[in-house]
Amino acid sequence: MPVSGEDDGAALGIMDPFRALAETTPDAIITADAEHRIVFMNPAAEQLLGYAAHELVGQPVGTIVPEDQRPAHEAGFTQFVRTGEAHLVGTTVEVDALRANGIRVPVELSLGVVGTGEELTVTAVIRDVSKRMRAQRHVAAQLAVTEILTGADEAGQAARILEALTTALGWDVGTLWLVDGDRLTLVECWQADPATTATFAEASSARSFRRSEGAPGTAWESTEPVWLEQALRAGSFLREKAATADGIVSGVTLPLLTEGSVIGVLELFTRTAEPLDESLRDMLATVGSQIGESLRRQQHAADLAHSNAELEQFAHVVAHDLSEPLRTISGFAELLERRAADALGPDETQFLTAIVTSARRGQQILDSVLHLARLGTAEIEPRPVDLGVVVSEAIVGLRAMIEAQEAVVDVEPLPTVSGDATQLGQVFQNLVANAVKFRAEAAPHIRISAQEREGSWLIEVADNGRGIEPGHPVFGMFERTGAANEVGLGIGLAVCQTVVARHGGTIWFESTPGQGTTFFLTVPA
Repeated sequence: MPVSGEDDGAALGIMDPFRALAETTPDAIITADAEHRIVFMNPAAEQLLGYAAHELVGQPVGTIVPEDQRPAHEAGFTQFVRTGEAHLVGTTVEVDALRANGIRVPVELSLGVVGTGEELTVTAVIRDVSKRMRAQRHVAAQLAVTEILTGADEAGQAARILEALTTALGWDVGTLWLVDGDRLTLVECWQADPATTATFAEASSARSFRRSEGAPGTAWESTEPVWLEQALRAGSFLREKAATADGIVSGVTLPLLTEGSVIGVLELFTRTAEPLDESLRDMLATVGSQIGESLRRQQHAADLAHSNAELEQFAHVVAHDLSEPLRTISGFAELLERRAADALGPDETQFLTAIVTSARRGQQILDSVLHLARLGTAEIEPRPVDLGVVVSEAIVGLRAMIEAQEAVVDVEPLPTVSGDATQLGQVFQNLVANAVKFRAEAAPHIRISAQEREGSWLIEVADNGRGIEPGHPVFGMFERTGAANEVGLGIGLAVCQTVVARHGGTIWFESTPGQGTTFFLTVPA
């Protein structure tokens, strides 16, 4: 039957105004007769379905219905012709249409009926909603991944990310590969239906990829997403046989980036032919950066926990193995000093005293190192801490030193913060003790104050002491601001830095030699 001209319009009973509207409307319009054959389609329908009108006119309507839906569609149309009962007429439903290239496209369908029996015609107004639905799926996928990444539970996170992405997009398989030396190794494979994609999953599990090898290696090398519009036709796709067996035809391979480096690759595959979707590719690139950064943080946390555990174990071993001989040396030296003091000359007595003093100092150093190691690994249970109370207690503990040096400590109002009172107290005790100890000629005068800045408290501990030479690395272990013969182990400021960092803050100082030093430390408000 013709699809244009006056004879066509007369045969169908279609008025010229309708034809003019159908030819110009952006919505696809298709008309079928009582025999369920297409008798008319407008240019918008040609564009939507990828057929020329002469290719479809005279063909069954089922030609543009996905194969798995044809039996139900044909049964419903036959019943409508026989009984006149049309449940969908006058409503709008979302269904899939089948394009000439075999790709399904989601559409909104509205039906209208003219005539009955052999004179019956059904007109469908079809609107492409693929862009809208695609945008909705993209948003849903990104939100699902973001929710997982921001959640507190990191257990099984990789599997949940793959499931969220494939489910939101309606795809079939997701794989996650991580860089392990010079290869990518599979750490997770998620399948929407394991029964249909088992061969591909098994082939992926048996593989690893070098840089630039296969689809994952290509994404690793290029640091760009690789869209596999027809995966089986991609020359770099090395799991072709397995993909063919499971009907996989399209996919995307996504590098997981952190600080410009690839730490892994994520793949998504579907058994439906999917043309290049630039918006999806761009969205997945953003998601890839989020996942990469999350994986980097997890790896960093794991490495840090392992390092902290090793450090604490090392400190315990050193403290135990060295403390015992030091105690033995000190004990026998003191015993010899008591029993043979009368038989020793002045030089021997001096040597023995030096042995005892050195052994005791060695024990103090070991205790301090062990204490610092524990500070760096101990869990902090944040609780409200009144810094005014903490500083007062620190001053009470230093009262003998303060009075001996005739020092003055002025404390301005201090805030309440979240943290560990004991550790924060140690910070102020060390800073005040140093200010008193390393005095100038004038009596020590220390001022402690606080001010709120951009969500944090800035605490200042200022003194009028001898000051610190520029460039002096005071926060290193065993670094000392005073002379070598002065009392102290050079660990106090290292402790301060460790505690402040553990509380999410920073510590630094400004100093003018001969005029004094001000230590600044931040604590989150």
